[in-house]
Amino acid sequence: MISDRLKQEEEGKCSPAGQKRNKNRMTECVKSIIRWLRQHPTVLSLPWKPCIKRSEKSNAIDVLCSGVVGREIPVEQWQEYFTEPVLPLSQEERKAWLETQTGVVMSSDAFLPFRDNIDCAKQFGVKYVAHPGGSVRDDEIIEACNEHGITICHTGLRLFHH
Repeated sequence: MISDRLKQEEEGKCSPAGQKRNKNRMTECVKSIIRWLRQHPTVLSLPWKPCIKRSEKSNAIDVLCSGVVGREIPVEQWQEYFTEPVLPLSQEERKAWLETQTGVVMSSDAFLPFRDNIDCAKQFGVKYVAHPGGSVRDDEIIEACNEHGITICHTGLRLFHH
């Protein structure tokens, strides 16, 4: 499943059928991938040159985690930040690391309107969901959680209002 998500990420479509309502979820999918990859041991042990500023480090890490080194950013340019050569993460390394993400909690201050919210969340190791409830499709959300072995909690507190 993670390899499918990585492929979709590379193709710029981290959501089914490219539906408009999924564009924001695509962004969240990519953010989730980048956030977790930032914790990869290779990232945490990068051999920075002493003169590299914090903002430059953050940008270089994002380049590494997003998988664009060698495609969109020349390897030589990216290597300028380090005291020794650093190999970009391979697809296999990325996939293996992403599969270690388990026990994730997902919460929402608004109800989850569609089942695919849960289907997508499962692919990122989500085991627990908290949301206010109250959607006309709550039964579908509960069914999806049951199918995926996800514990769901209806908080009854909606903080997001139109």
